[in-house]
Amino acid sequence: MVEIQCPHCEEAVELDEGRYGLFNCPHCDEQFSWSASTKWTLTYFSDFCLKISAFIFVLGVLSSITLWATEGPRGCESAGFLDFDPFKCGNYLISFFIFAFFGICTLIVGGFAKLFQKLREKTGYDF
Repeated sequence: MVEIQCPHCEEAVELDEGRYGLFNCPHCDEQFSWSASTKWTLTYFSDFCLKISAFIFVLGVLSSITLWATEGPRGCESAGFLDFDPFKCGNYLISFFIFAFFGICTLIVGGFAKLFQKLREKTGYDF
């Protein structure tokens, strides 16, 4: 929650963090606008990280499918059980794991931001 002063009656008004635009003052019923100097709140950052990690994961799946589909025309033969060479044949697995790794790392960063936000809300302490 963000506490601001109404520009008309100068009473304290509480707004949800991350909400901007036009609001009606609960004390004087006058309309006022509120915008913060930055939109990078913890809520926005954690949502952004979630979207980025989903994008990275989808990109990894598409990359893996594309590499898997093109390995046949390139003449890639499947290796035996003991002959597995992931760089010779099976590049789609490497691609998928690399994109999955970065997607999960981004998701973890967003999760820590969300956890930090919940901790701030519970304790009421502004770190």
